Amino acid sequence: MMGYLHGTTQSSFGDRVLEVLRVASALWPILFAAVLEPLLKTIALLRAERGSTLGSLEFLLTSQTTASALKNILTMGWIGSWAIGVIAIWSLSPLGGQAALRSLGLQQNPIFIKTPATYYLGNNRSQVFQYYRAGASVFFGASAGASLISDMRTILSTSFSTQDIMVSHANTSSPHYNETIADLGGKCEASRSGRRDLWRNVRIPFLELLPGYDSGDPHAWVSVPEDEIVPYASLIGLPIRGGSFERPGNSSMTVHFHYQTLSCGNAFNGSE
Repeated sequence: MMGYLHGTTQSSFGDRVLEVLRVASALWPILFAAVLEPLLKTIALLRAERGSTLGSLEFLLTSQTTASALKNILTMGWIGSWAIGVIAIWSLSPLGGQAALRSLGLQQNPIFIKTPATYYLGNNRSQVFQYYRAGASVFFGASAGASLISDMRTILSTSFSTQDIMVSHANTSSPHYNETIADLGGKCEASRSGRRDLWRNVRIPFLELLPGYDSGDPHAWVSVPEDEIVPYASLIGLPIRGGSFERPGNSSMTVHFHYQTLSCGNAFNGSE
């Protein structure tokens, strides 16, 4: 069976075999002891009928586990052929369980392929029209701009309806901050839920506010922590379409995104 499944892709049959092996590794020591204990007693009875020393009989009758066999060797100070054989047989109990558990397992086999993906530019209105609505402006009436603004307001107000917004850019010293994190399922769950918006678009974090950001090297790669609440540049993420697989795997791509950061300088009198 192991040879049949070796080198094959993951399947429901292989998953069932793995589950059986996990159960077998747990039951093996119990079944092994249930068979070996009466066998040792039978051997001791046969040796008593044919004549044997009391030491060997005592060793056979009291060595019902691996620990008891080792204890008998130390306390009795006797190492014979029977003692070595019993110790060797009892050692098969843990080895058999581990062998069943490790005889089959899943192993990653990375395959790198290219798949088409599209992300929507977060640029100004003229560039959006240039890339996505070129030639379609003749069909828009005078109220098209007002309609777009109304739709954008609806999207912005809807983006505040998710629970992760309550801890985005939140004051960690707030008395209700820890309660909110607990309601979200902990820091890891709150961090995971905040990576995408309501429409499953990918949110872009503020790189300057990440723990590993180095202002001296702003173009260096910065890792986003998975167990911390990350401040994002926008409540609405970057739409990405395509680039996914029907099977388990990871997709990676390079996207361009921009945002603005504001900083306050020294106060001054603007009337002068």
